[in-house]
Amino acid sequence: MWDRADLRGSLNVSAYYLGRFATCDERLPELAIVAGRAGHHGAVWVHARIQSGLQLARCGDIRAALGDATRALGGPIFKFVNRTSVGILSLYLGMGDLALEHLETVVAEQSADYILPGHARG
Repeated sequence: MWDRADLRGSLNVSAYYLGRFATCDERLPELAIVAGRAGHHGAVWVHARIQSGLQLARCGDIRAALGDATRALGGPIFKFVNRTSVGILSLYLGMGDLALEHLETVVAEQSADYILPGHARG
């Protein structure tokens, strides 16, 4: 079950970044089920982040996306990725001081072996 959740998460991430939102819409329900059954926190996180990203892309509601990203900070994983989203979305809303505070924290917290080193630095 874990491997299915892992695979479904990866396929959804790929579809999302390729702009295949209809594919995400079709696959997200299955990801939610498989991730929940497997107890795969990473796949649950991917599901939530993709749903929020799709909503932002379709509606442009940056405040709602910021709320989603801020709530994700309370989760158990990927805090620096969530904090990067909070920082960037805050910047889009003109909250420069808050954005910089979050992005400086990301730079300090990001693991040295993260796949996108310097992501928060731009």
